[in-house]
Order: sequence, then C-alpha cells, then structure tokens
Amino acid sequence: MALSVLVAAPFPAAADPVGSVNPFIGTQNNPDASYPPFGKGYGNTFPGATTPFGMVQFSPDTYNTAAGADNWGGYEYPANQIRGFSLTHLDGTGCEGSFGFHDLPFMPYTGSLNSNGALPSSPATNAAAYRVGFSHSTETAGPGRYGVTLANGAKVDLTATTRTGMARFTFPAGASSTVLINAGGSANGVSASSVSISGNTVTGSARSTGTCGGGSYTVYFSARFDQAVSNYGTWNGGTVTARGTSVSGTNTGTYLTFPAGSTVTVRVGLSYVRTANAAANVTAENPSASFDTVAANAASTWAAKLGAISTTGGSATQQSVFYTALYHSLLHPNVFDDSNGEYPGMDGQLHTVAAGHHQYANFSGWDVYRSEVQLITLLFPSVGSDLAQSLVNDANQAGSWYNWPYANVATNIMNGDSLQSVVSSIYSFGGTGFDAAGALSSMVSTQSLPATRTIRGGLYEYAGTGYIPRGTSNVWGPGATTLEYAIDDFGIAQLAGRLGDTADYNAFMQRAQNWQNLFSPATRSITPRYQNGLFATDYNLNSDNNDQYVEGTGTQYSWMVPQNVAALVAKMGGNATVSSRLDTFFSQLNAGVVNGAYAWLTNEPTIGTPYLYNWVGAPSKTQALVRRVLSSLFTNAPNGLQGNDDLGELSASYVWGALGLYPSVTGRAELVLASPIFTQAVISRDNGRVITVNAPASSASNQYVSALAVNGVGQSRTWLPESLVANGGTVDVTLTGSPTSWGTGAGDAPPSFSDGQNGFNNIGASSDGAATTANLDSSGHSYSVQALSAAGINPGGTVSANGMSFTWPSAAAGKPDNWLVNGQVIDLGGRSASRISFLGSASNGPATGTATVTYTDGSTSTVSITMTDWAVGTAQSGNTIAASIAHWNAADGSSLRTYLFATTPASLTAGKQVRSVTLPASTNQGAMHVFAISVA
Repeated sequence: MALSVLVAAPFPAAADPVGSVNPFIGTQNNPDASYPPFGKGYGNTFPGATTPFGMVQFSPDTYNTAAGADNWGGYEYPANQIRGFSLTHLDGTGCEGSFGFHDLPFMPYTGSLNSNGALPSSPATNAAAYRVGFSHSTETAGPGRYGVTLANGAKVDLTATTRTGMARFTFPAGASSTVLINAGGSANGVSASSVSISGNTVTGSARSTGTCGGGSYTVYFSARFDQAVSNYGTWNGGTVTARGTSVSGTNTGTYLTFPAGSTVTVRVGLSYVRTANAAANVTAENPSASFDTVAANAASTWAAKLGAISTTGGSATQQSVFYTALYHSLLHPNVFDDSNGEYPGMDGQLHTVAAGHHQYANFSGWDVYRSEVQLITLLFPSVGSDLAQSLVNDANQAGSWYNWPYANVATNIMNGDSLQSVVSSIYSFGGTGFDAAGALSSMVSTQSLPATRTIRGGLYEYAGTGYIPRGTSNVWGPGATTLEYAIDDFGIAQLAGRLGDTADYNAFMQRAQNWQNLFSPATRSITPRYQNGLFATDYNLNSDNNDQYVEGTGTQYSWMVPQNVAALVAKMGGNATVSSRLDTFFSQLNAGVVNGAYAWLTNEPTIGTPYLYNWVGAPSKTQALVRRVLSSLFTNAPNGLQGNDDLGELSASYVWGALGLYPSVTGRAELVLASPIFTQAVISRDNGRVITVNAPASSASNQYVSALAVNGVGQSRTWLPESLVANGGTVDVTLTGSPTSWGTGAGDAPPSFSDGQNGFNNIGASSDGAATTANLDSSGHSYSVQALSAAGINPGGTVSANGMSFTWPSAAAGKPDNWLVNGQVIDLGGRSASRISFLGSASNGPATGTATVTYTDGSTSTVSITMTDWAVGTAQSGNTIAASIAHWNAADGSSLRTYLFATTPASLTAGKQVRSVTLPASTNQGAMHVFAISVA
C-alpha cells in the first residue's frame, strides 16, 4: 500500500503523570448505570495513600447518615462522615457490603474522656459516636498521599511505603487529642483481634474474611508513635478499660491520648506473618524520615511507574482519566512478603521468597486475565514474572489452581479457572523469569482427567463430553463456564507450545475449541445444551437468571471466543452478517443484563468486544466505537467509572483503548489496533525495550486510520505481532476524519487459532476401573477399552462393516477418540471414492444429521447420517451393528452391553476426488458420535 508521509512536527508537552491522577474517579455510584441484579454503576475505588502493588492502602472509609443512603463499606463520595482510616483496601470489588479488608482503622478523636481517662463508650458498640463529618472542600488526594480536615477540626494526612502506612494527625489547638485503633473494625468483621500497648508502640492483629465472604486471613500490625502517650486504654466488645495495656477477643481496640493540641505522627507496619515482622517492616522502610519526605518518596515511586507510559497530546481531561486508569491498574496484585522475604503460604506454612523477588497476593482472576496482567507485564516484565511465580507457588501450596486467591486464602469467587490464562499471558508478554515448566506440569496434571485435584466444577463433563450441560451440579453458569474453560485451556496450550511440549499443546488446543459444542446453528449463538445433547429451545438468550451465564446473557457471552474469532464469525454467517449483528449489539454500550441483547462494556464478559470489527473487515467501526466507549463510559469525575473497577481490570481496558492497542487474544501478545487518542505515547518497558506510538493528527475529529507503518514499513494488517512487544519498535499511525478502506482486505484480520478445531472432542472409551477418565454420554458412561478389544477393536486397528474398512482411533484410553459432531471439517486427502460410510453411535439417540462431502473441484453433495443409540441392540434403518461390546464403564459402577454402528454406504459423485467431509452441525435429537470415516 502507499505509505502516507508523516510530517515531522513538535509534539505538545508531555503530561505530568502524577499530577494528572484523580484518585476520586470511581468513588461514586452512578444510578443511571446500575445493573441489577449484579451490581451498581460504581467503581468502588479508594482515594487513600498507597504505592504501586503495595501491601498497604491507607485510606478513609465513610458513612452516610442520610435516610436510605448506601453504606456498602468502602469510600463513597456522597457520604458525609468518615468512620476510620484503615490500612488495607481492594480496588473495585463487587459484593457490596462484603468488600473485604479495610483492616485496622485509625481515627482521631477530639471528644472528652471520662474522669478515669476512659472513652465515654466503646467504639465496638457505639460506632456512631466516633464517626466524624467531613467535606470534600477540605480533602486532597494524589498518588501516595491523602489529606482531609474533619469536622472536629482534626487534620489527617496519610502516606505509605510498600509495607507501611504513615499518618499525621494535627489536632486543633487546645483540643483533646486521642487516636483510636480499632483492631476489630475490618469491613467483614473479625473472628479474633488483639492489641497490646508498650510505651509509644501498639501491636496487634485481626482475623477477618475476604471479599464476598471467603476464607479467613490474619493481618498483624506494629504502630510506633513519635511522642509519648499521656493516657491510654483498651476496649473489648462493650467494655472500656482505662489504662488497659492489652486485650484480645472479637471486637477489640485501643485508644491513646496525647497532650492537647498535639500533632502526632504514627508509622504502622503490616505483616501477614507476625507482629515482629510488622515492626521490622517499619525499620526497613520507614524508620525516621519526616512525613513529607515519605510522601515525596511515594510520589516519586509513582512517577517512575506511571512514567513507563509517557504521553503527549490529548485534552487535560483525557490525560487525567488515562493516568488515573493506569494508576488504578497498578494497585494490585499486592506484595505479600515481608522485608525479610517471609510470607504465609496457601498451605498455612511459612515460606521465604527468593532474594530480589516478591510473593504477590490478591488476584481477581476472572477479571484481570482479560487485559490487566498483560498491561502490567508489558510495562514491567520483572513484576509479571514474579506474579506468575507467585501463582505457581500458590498452586503448589494449595494443591490446585484457584481463581481468586487473596492474602493466603485459596478461593474461587467467580467461575472459570482464569489464573492459568494469566500465567500464559504473562509469559507471552515477556514475563518469563519464573518456573514455567513447573507451572505447565502443574496445570496439565491438575486439569487432565481424572483430575482429582481440580477445583474446576464440571471438568468431568467439559473434558469428557466436550461441554458442561445445563443442569450440571456445582457449576455456576455451565454455558459461561464452558467458554471460560476453553479460554483457560487455550492458555495452557500456548504455554505448552512455547515450551516445546507438542503433546500437551495439541491436547489443550483441542479442548480450547470446546466452545463449538455449545454453538447452536439454530440460534447462531452460544446456547445452553442439555445432557442428552439437545440445545435448549426455551431459553431467552437476551436475559439471564444467573443459571447458565455469569453476570451476562447468552447474547453477550456468544462473542467470548477470543482464541478463534474467525471460526465464530464463520458459524455466525460471515463478515457482513456479523458486522451488522455487532452494529445492533453496540447500539447500547452498557445495557447490563436487563437489556441483555446489547453490550455491557463495564463488565468483563464483553469488555473486549469493541475490537471484533477488525476480524470482519470493518476496522473503522472498531476505531470509532472504542473512541465512543472511552469518551462516554469514562469521565474525570467521582462517578467516572460506570462499573466495578475489579482490581483494575476496567481501568486497564481504558489504558489499552487510549493507546489504540488491545491484547484481544488472551494467552498471547499480539495487539489488535484501534485509534490512539494521544499524538504520541512512549512505552518504556523495564527490560529496556521501547514501543512508540505516533499519531500526530489524532484529535476528537480525526479517529480513523488511513495508513499505518511499523518501523517505517507500511502495513494494512489491523494488528501488531508479538515480535513488536518482544523487541520494541515504532508504530506510526495516520488518522483522518472519515472512515477509510485501510485494513479491510481479506488478509488484514488479526490471527485466529484453529488448531484442534476439527479434532476429536469427546472421550468415549476408558480402561476398566478408570471410568472417570471418559464420559461419552455426559452421564458418566463410556465404552470399555478391554471390552472393545475382546470384540476385536483395538487402537489403530481395522473395523469392517458393510464392505467398508474403518481405522479405529489410535488414541489411548481416556483420551479424545471421537467427534461429537458440530460441523467439523475432516480432511480426506483428495481420494477417489464412490462410497462413504461412518462408524459411530449416538447417546440419548437415535440421532440424525446431514454431512456434506466436498470434492477437489469445489462441488459438494450431502449425506444423511443416522446413528442408533449405543445402548440399543436393534439398529436403526440405515445402520448395521459393527460390534457388540460386552459392557460399558460407568462412574456409578453399573454394567450394560453397548454397540457400535456403521452407516449404509452412501454413493458419491462418480469420477471425483473427495477433499473433505463436513460432519453434521447439529442433529434432530441426542448426540452423534463418529469414531471413523471410510471412503472406497
């Protein structure tokens, strides 16, 4: 193509990353963007002081006294009181009222004490007495620092290092000066807490539960004040003890009084190991520097991390939203090891991380696998490597792969098994400094049948049958979960491929195509399917009662096949049909599930869908749509996030969109293109590689790509290769005000990964005594390998019927050995033939469908196939019993004679060579299994 000449022009001044951050974005619910029953239009961010990936998030927690007001437990911008400044927070979780963390709140108190020096009431039973009003007019926040003057006149300033928080309480002149430490004040309550006072140091702990009410963790603290305490005491439940020095129980805490009108500074170390480690963290990171110095250092730390992307151009609002989104993307996961390297493992044992590395905690796998870990690793491959090794450590300690580990608690909060995709994406983006071989071995052994260590609900059905049927127990959203597992398995396959493990690559790529088994030709959508093989015809794909899909509808989930978009597009009817369907889908950008025929772009299942137009020859639609999403769903205001930030995933999607890039294919590092909003973005990776994106004409009106060059070489492809991420380079983008033909060619679409698409997708035979390694009929039954052998059928052997010879699959027992038909195209090599026959059976049959034979000259003919139920000894018309097998294998221990059938040979067009046969895309009932095809 002709490459437009880029005229050199001075770029506008680069943005100030730290000064551009607005930590209040996402702190207010947007009632116009609420999505019952799954959540609010609320980022649920926090404005307090923290450092990149820090253990400590020192931030205010609010309360609203207005009638009917929301009080979900975090910081809510409309609130009028602060109830404490706690040391741990998660950015943007759901589960209102059960956010988790918010541990160990501190609070200045200016009220009077009783004559004996005791608090007038216990904060555990009279919390309202210690909440204090505040106004946003006295509030400031920026990376690494937060400040507010409360209605009681006390000024609070907060800052942080990685493992410590620092607070400066400036009390009004002459006012009583008391600091409360509420060890029992965690968001989800505590099962145990303790405090102990020794001079000007307080130590203690709290045991609480995590987000959405998961398992329990214990956090320890050591708080050292900068001056002597004049009075002190403790509380335990409703009992306040003046001059008490230690207490343990459920709702405990302490108060410390200083001379009236004091300015008091406290340094608080956290640890998940012991109080001594918490104190050591203070010594290592925050021993003596002034508050302002510590705050300046925190800002400098943020400047280095945020400065990994230097942008010029764009409006001040765009710069603020962008750098705030990047800031939110770098809050989690969190350093979990102490300064001496110790951390508590998922096994409850103490571990020590290798020198120079970190153990990280708090991975919201279902969210962050889509684009956030890719962004983190793009910028900081060394951090990505430690994230991956942390997950490997977690899996080894916990004995399995959990999808939402927080602190040292192994939990599954959402569906899917996303952290295996996370590890694969990290590796693909250059975070290779971890035990990748050990990770792969763990993944393969955990997720291969009989999979006795897996926590994947429905894995037996998914891996054995090829999909998770509607009604499967212990599976949240079988339709959604089938898609999630296919994406997870794609990640495992990609890691295997990069490590040279061909066998596991092939095995998991086949499973990565299991989405096809839920694609209904009737609805042209991912559709719930029953155990008997039939697709649901009574299910409204535009709404969801949370049984088949997870926080989304069938219409929304039908796009979630990032690993093989081309095949999805073909099944949906081709480019023009899909482009039009996408137009309708995006006529509403944030519809939730009540209007579930449309997109819900602030929730994860459809978060990457705007880039799909690149696969259907309409990249200008992606360019315009992404710009529309960035400007309408993200604003520089407290209600500027219209959905949960989900530990930074929503924010990460903005960062990618603003750069005009997106990692659409999870588990890989190709970048799909959109329209950069900045005239220049320079991405400086911590491995020394630099990626520069120049778009000098970018503006609100110029959003369409008319030309693009990579390292000076023009291209019309709508994606960038993995090599650009690995090696760095320069991308020059020419933008104009109207849609263009750039990127619309047949070869311009981003890659799709079809390996395994036409392979065996059902495990139909198991060894005796190992029934749980196969699941032909989705009911726990399979052919017995030993009984097949007794009937003369052996791997790679010949089966004869109706004058036709079939080659029985050479697969080992418990491995995929048949096609559960879904339109697979089977290559027959251009053989001359006059007849064709199929060997197989039906489960819950008989099953009838139509196959299509394609000849080498492009012509076709159709063949009707009927398969008799495998447990019925009377063959259907057009079938012959090819083998009678003495017994099946059953997970329930039952025994039944089963059969294999061969179809009556069908005539083919004389004189032609057979290129391929396309198996039926669907059947009239039941599930059709084809083990072999014969042409003669």
